[in-house]
Amino acid sequence: MQSGTAQLAENTVRQTITRYAGSNLVRQILGMLTAFARSRLLSPEQFGLWSLLNLIPQYSGFLHLGSRSGITYRIPQLQQKQDAAGAALVRNTVRRFSLATSLLAALALLAAAAILHQDRQLSLLLVLSAVLVLVNWWFEHRVVLLKGQQCFDLISRSNYLRAILLLVSTLVLLPFWGVAGAVLAVVLTLTVSAIYLLLHSPRMPHAGFDPALLRRMIRQGAPLLGVSLAVLLLRNIDRLMIAGMLDLHAVGLYALGGMIVGFLINIPGVSREVLEPRLMQAQQKRPLDRLVGPYLIEPVFKSALLMPLVVVPAELILPFFIHGFLPEYSEGIDAIRILLLSSLLIALFYPLRGIVVARDWQGRTLLHALVAVGLNAVGNWHVLRQGWGLEAVAWVSLASFATLLVFEWFTVMGRIPHPREMIPGRRSLLWLLALTISLALPWSTVVALSPPGGDSDLQRLMMLPGFLLLYLPAAFYLFHEPRRTRSAQDGSA
Repeated sequence: MQSGTAQLAENTVRQTITRYAGSNLVRQILGMLTAFARSRLLSPEQFGLWSLLNLIPQYSGFLHLGSRSGITYRIPQLQQKQDAAGAALVRNTVRRFSLATSLLAALALLAAAAILHQDRQLSLLLVLSAVLVLVNWWFEHRVVLLKGQQCFDLISRSNYLRAILLLVSTLVLLPFWGVAGAVLAVVLTLTVSAIYLLLHSPRMPHAGFDPALLRRMIRQGAPLLGVSLAVLLLRNIDRLMIAGMLDLHAVGLYALGGMIVGFLINIPGVSREVLEPRLMQAQQKRPLDRLVGPYLIEPVFKSALLMPLVVVPAELILPFFIHGFLPEYSEGIDAIRILLLSSLLIALFYPLRGIVVARDWQGRTLLHALVAVGLNAVGNWHVLRQGWGLEAVAWVSLASFATLLVFEWFTVMGRIPHPREMIPGRRSLLWLLALTISLALPWSTVVALSPPGGDSDLQRLMMLPGFLLLYLPAAFYLFHEPRRTRSAQDGSA
């Protein structure tokens, strides 16, 4: 009976992830069309300015100082205990504090706009960014509430709405307003999406405000917030240093690669958003050694298998696409192709983060992330000072992500009881082979096998069917390896 219940729960998780992943896939596809429209309608300099302005709502999302993690991780635990009053208190405490900090950030942007009023365009962009900070708070708060309730189906439906609205509003506003139109399109899209979530959300009571609870949530969530902030900074510090040491044109060329990486890592991010709250519930009932397989080893293994199916096609299609449709960005192709490989490393890092959060190991992870950020900053300062170009910057960033992944992997596996037992001995060779192929194949395919010549873009593109024919059968077989292994273990038990 318990086995049947566990199988039903596993199927429910898989269906939720599938639906949520489907909505995110549509959002990513439409988002790529939106990004293509932006890069097509804006010059590299304008696109560079847009990419820097887009960092404002990203970093303003950290102003809750970690308290929002109380909704994501604490509420599932309270629901497990059927403590509705405690959940309402957590929601309202987080809402009041996060709104206050977002208001302060918006006021700071408005003050900057007033000080810089002589530059009318910059002043207008700062005013719009202040509005965006508040709208983004509203939308993100609604999404976090729904994740705490595990209402991923509603979030999935809102993903379709948000993607369509953003594409349409960008195409309408950007030709007339330029960069300001791009920001305004995001403001309108998030406003409508937040209203949609508000109207269709289940009842989620908010009551009271507890400063002591807030301090506990910040103390618990701040290390995780620091990790997320450090990882975001790791993804953006190269762009900021390019802006400071080169110009907006170079920022625009490089930002195109960062945008594509953002799209790619959202694919494994889908399963992370679904699995982490469930992991918080599962650890209340199951010991650590029973969680490592389904929540760490299997996600890492499957990410290593599936991400090349995204990264390799992107590497092969990208030069052909940019030369054909975005010729102004052709100078940045080599740097972008190097940067795309970092999406694979980030995908492998995500499952480690879930175990870190569940076991309160965020302090060590934050230290690792800060080391990686420091290496990135020092390395990029050196290569930019030497004038080695955007390709060198991309290599430094890739090395920084690899450093973070290696540090975190050995730290987590070193704290897990008997980690080698998580991987069955007789099948470990297949696991190792799959990981090796997944890590090596993108680079060997697009670099070592890329033919020279004027038609190299088209020749690379023609490699794609061959890659899929060779890789898909092996990936399909190995993808189900953890389930076969688990079934064999259950049978022997």
